[in-house]
Amino acid sequence: MALPDAQQAMATYWYAAWQHYLGATPTPTRTLAPPPAVVAPPAPAPGGGSAYYANCAAARAAGAAPLHRGDPGYRSGLDRDGDGIACE
Repeated sequence: MALPDAQQAMATYWYAAWQHYLGATPTPTRTLAPPPAVVAPPAPAPGGGSAYYANCAAARAAGAAPLHRGDPGYRSGLDRDGDGIACE
């Protein structure tokens, strides 16, 4: 069989062509990774109130930046230099 004919057969009816020419049912050669887990936002720090900002852009958009340790929405993940002031 010429390559263009084989390519056309595989593109059009790949499953039937597979069975006709190879005589077997195709089986997966690898497994797919499970989907990533959905992660809930961390609980607010003690004394930090109930606000949560996904990033500093969100805190700035809400007019809350800069955030100080103990302020609602403050978390260490937003405080890059660890000085107690996030999104400065």
